[in-house]
Amino acid sequence: MPISEGMNLALMLSESGIIDNAIHELMMQPQVMMAAESNPGIKSAMKRQINKWRGQVQQRITKVSVEDQFQREISLYQEVSQWEPAYFREHVHEAVKQLEGQSTYYFKAKSLLDKDVQKQNPMFQQFFCHQWYQHLTQALTEAQMNELEQHKEKLLSDLYQRIETMQQMDEVTEAGDETKAGRLWDMAKAS
Repeated sequence: MPISEGMNLALMLSESGIIDNAIHELMMQPQVMMAAESNPGIKSAMKRQINKWRGQVQQRITKVSVEDQFQREISLYQEVSQWEPAYFREHVHEAVKQLEGQSTYYFKAKSLLDKDVQKQNPMFQQFFCHQWYQHLTQALTEAQMNELEQHKEKLLSDLYQRIETMQQMDEVTEAGDETKAGRLWDMAKAS
């Protein structure tokens, strides 16, 4: 994986549609759908809130790769994948040792290295690095999904709190201007 590809791996994953899927799941919640359809002002305010959340979450899950754990492993991966085959055979054990306690790929890498026959194969380095790349992709995706789920739950909780508050303020909107319902939505924000 070239250096630029390694640095953009998390961005690629964050743009893969997982945020859109999360928004779709949120909007399909019956209570959220009913609140959005009940009033154009609320629907508009809800869309603004979700779009703002989308931008914030996009930044946060992209930063998952910047965490030291992933940054060090991606850097090591990039270095090892650029080694000459002879240098790789001599120093791969040292690289794998650096993964110990830092990456779940350590055990897979160790088992690959334990098979001496494979190390002599000229394609082993490419295979080893491909397996590592697959691991990094999966680990980053899982970390981003966990981060997204946490933020999605917070947003859903906030939406439900606002819906509940709006239902309590129903008398205000019945006698008032429907266009002000969006402002009431903003004021109903959970503490």
